Amino acid sequence: MVQSIRITCYLVISSLLFACCTASSESDLAQKRAKRKRWYSIALEREPGTLDPRFASSLEEITICSLLNEGLYRVGKDGRPEPGIAESSELSEDACTYTFHLRESFWSNGDPLTAGDFERTWRQNLTPKFPAAMGQLLYVITNAEAVKKGQLDPSQLAVEALDPKTLRVRLHHPCPYFTELLTQPAFFPVHASQQEGVEDLITNGPFVLTRWRTNYELALTRNYRYWDTAHIQLDSVYLRLVLSDPVTAQGMMDTKTMSWIGSPLSTLVDESIPSFLDKGLVKADPAAATEFIRANTTRPVLDNAKFRRALSYAIDRQPLVEHIIPGGHRVAERFVPPQLSTNAMLPSEDAKTMLKEALTELGYSDTKQLPVLELVYSDCPRRHKIAQFLQDSWRSKLGVTVKLQRLEPKVHLQRQKALDYDLSIGSWFADVPDASNFLEIFQSAACPSNRCGWEDAVYALTLERAARELDPAQRKHLLMKAENILLEQQPIIPLFHNALLHVDNEEVGGVVITDTGRLELRHAHWN
Repeated sequence: MVQSIRITCYLVISSLLFACCTASSESDLAQKRAKRKRWYSIALEREPGTLDPRFASSLEEITICSLLNEGLYRVGKDGRPEPGIAESSELSEDACTYTFHLRESFWSNGDPLTAGDFERTWRQNLTPKFPAAMGQLLYVITNAEAVKKGQLDPSQLAVEALDPKTLRVRLHHPCPYFTELLTQPAFFPVHASQQEGVEDLITNGPFVLTRWRTNYELALTRNYRYWDTAHIQLDSVYLRLVLSDPVTAQGMMDTKTMSWIGSPLSTLVDESIPSFLDKGLVKADPAAATEFIRANTTRPVLDNAKFRRALSYAIDRQPLVEHIIPGGHRVAERFVPPQLSTNAMLPSEDAKTMLKEALTELGYSDTKQLPVLELVYSDCPRRHKIAQFLQDSWRSKLGVTVKLQRLEPKVHLQRQKALDYDLSIGSWFADVPDASNFLEIFQSAACPSNRCGWEDAVYALTLERAARELDPAQRKHLLMKAENILLEQQPIIPLFHNALLHVDNEEVGGVVITDTGRLELRHAHWN
């Protein structure tokens, strides 16, 4: 009897426990499902080299820093700048002096954010020996370039915190895209205690870093101290490393463990793009970007403009974008992308005729006398296909022999900077949506992004005039004149304007991808 009672009690208790556990499990599952509706996972092909906005330069670094931080302005729902930490601003009659009035906001550790944080960070970025990655973006500020070069005392920089909530900035000429610049990490404030690194990272944006597992994942969670946190609908953002294996990322997309794969932070498998496009799964957003060839104008033969133009005229760009790298890329008829166009046009002449004129100027009677040129490029499948296409085009149409050299991305960049190459495939994504951001790369051979050794006095002067011009129509005319000089001289050979190809979770709306290739999640929401 006692044993029977014990068994009965055991069964009753077990049943109750089972019921409780089942209810608990169902509740946990419901909570997990509810929480699942508030996270977003992005495929990341490369780990960021830094999470410090002062050193951010790559698309992944800029995107992640923008999730963790905010400047005076931020990217709005329409991809255009809107007030961020700056609640309001005033602009002087000469369009050169901005006075920003800051809203009440806090760092992720609870410290108040002040105008002094902006002033201190900008001054640090412009310290001569400080290795700010994009410090040149601040050169629109009066005396900024001279301070960076050590020609003026840092006290001469025209940035001043008038009080904890007021920042005054003086530009050396009107800048129609200044608010776009203010959305860039180079203009973000950095906490006074912050050193380079991720330990105890103190930020002020919509999310905070909670975990960084090397070669696996960066986990971000909602920052409840962010001034606009009431409008942030994602609780977590995961950036998951696929380590140059987009097939894995696509598998994760199929199993609903990935929300976004493809540009700007990873690559879709080239072979899968046509079928995805046919099914309407891939989205192609036109980027303010251009894929192009740098010609090292300090090298023999390539120092001849007609020879460079012959190389350009021999390239049939239409089959390149249709068959070699399909996916919505647009043939480049100019260097500046269409959405920022100056209306300049790439000259079109007979490649063989131009080559013949070049050979005469160079003192050669035949292409067999030309040195074998080398085309270098970053080691990735798409670039290799482009390089093979170019090699075949130049051999078949001009009889010019070019050998190919794949390089690790860091080595490729080093050789560009050292002018240790003949021809090099590269690209430029706009920092801000303005034609000058493309053209000023080649204003001087000393510009860090020039990397082809070319400069032209008339070109540089024309850009200087455009920078000071207040009339929009006249400014555009000057920029067109400058681009025509660039296209006539062809130190660079435009190939195509990039498209940002991606597949995303259509249940989530409000994700913004800008013309400059930045992914913004402030306005993301589940439909």
